Amino acid sequence: MSVRKQALKGKDEELRHEQQLLSQLKHRNIVKTSKPSLLRRLMVSDQSEMYMENGGATLKTLKNLIPQRTALPTTEQKVKEAKQHMGQVVDALVYLQGKGVIHFDLKPDNILLNPVTGRILLADFGLARKTYSQGKIYAAGGTQGYMAPEVVLSFLDKNAPPVSTAADAYSLGCILFEMITGSKYLPTFGQTEEAQYASLYERSYSEYSEPLIRAKIQHAMPGIPPAQIDETVNLLMGMLNPDPQNRIGPREIARHPFFSGFCQPLQAPQKPGILKQIKGWLGYK
Repeated sequence: MSVRKQALKGKDEELRHEQQLLSQLKHRNIVKTSKPSLLRRLMVSDQSEMYMENGGATLKTLKNLIPQRTALPTTEQKVKEAKQHMGQVVDALVYLQGKGVIHFDLKPDNILLNPVTGRILLADFGLARKTYSQGKIYAAGGTQGYMAPEVVLSFLDKNAPPVSTAADAYSLGCILFEMITGSKYLPTFGQTEEAQYASLYERSYSEYSEPLIRAKIQHAMPGIPPAQIDETVNLLMGMLNPDPQNRIGPREIARHPFFSGFCQPLQAPQKPGILKQIKGWLGYK
């Protein structure tokens, strides 16, 4: 079965870009595109439509699930569920990093869950971009409250430098924080859009505090052993570091003790070097 995604007015080019990019990505935790039915192709041009496989189930977004997490009976179950869901997103990010792709719009709305299988699917690649050979590209956008500081800076300064896949790691940190605490890491404040971006950028530094993050995690995780609190805080401090040069990336996140047993990264296959290709053509191993 598949679901249809239709381009918003004036967004046909963005949808075509998304469809083309997704056709190059093959991962269990990334949505797949599928062809529309013959009848649909005869009735409507599919240039402004994209079909995505849904595994035969009605998919839910993580945004729908976060409020429901308060109904889970124990803190241990909440933490385990966060690891199960986020571990699959980390797997997808490791794959995207290997492909040189930045999603740019990671948020609970764009993370889908198949309630039958428990499988997570990363969706909405409309802003996603492939990086240059140096592993960076100029920011394409995002959603306030989940954008990395370096992406926010691009809205405040036209001369802001290009960004790397570290931007997605920060967004994932914001989502993980929200799953554990039930509240956003950096809520949006400000009368104008520029004031909101300026506030987000300033607070990404001023609120990046180990004691502050620890206090919020301890409040949200009553009864959890101190060692597990330390583990959670250590991971979030690594992911939410406002300096992208010192922020941990997808591969480091996957190896962190917090996700032990919950991450099974499937990295993008690396292209063989030219010498190996020539040997292959000549029949040598």
